[in-house]
Amino acid sequence: MGSRNLVGRMVEVQFTKEKFCSIETVMGLLWNVDPETGSCVVIVKQEEGKCGKYKLVVCTSHGMKSIESKEVSEDELKIHQGFSDRLNLLLQRKTAASLPLSAVEEKLSAARLPFEVRSDGLISILDDAAIIKPPYSRDTVESANDQILASVINLLT
Repeated sequence: MGSRNLVGRMVEVQFTKEKFCSIETVMGLLWNVDPETGSCVVIVKQEEGKCGKYKLVVCTSHGMKSIESKEVSEDELKIHQGFSDRLNLLLQRKTAASLPLSAVEEKLSAARLPFEVRSDGLISILDDAAIIKPPYSRDTVESANDQILASVINLLT
């Protein structure tokens, strides 16, 4: 089973720590796998007395020795998944964060895209080839042209 199929499941990962050339084993919830490199992020419960209840451990693909699914109690899995859900929500809020109008204007000007801010707050780009609605974020960009849409969204991130 590939590591991408294990996302959201409890796993045990053995990997080599780059700085120390030692093999480390971590057990936790596989939170994410980079589709290009195969590196993964595991949510690991902290030892007692450490700051915070969980930590994120990044395991690079070139240092990874093995990754396998582990059976744990339903309660332990729910606790890890709860942290994962909170982390995902936090990241969604961050990526969907709106920008002030002045910041959007700066970005569009720097990219030398012709735009107009309308009285209703809409930003028209390239004579309506794309529109950015308030609150200004990558989620409020609209365009019938996929290439223009991707370019404007990229500009706002």
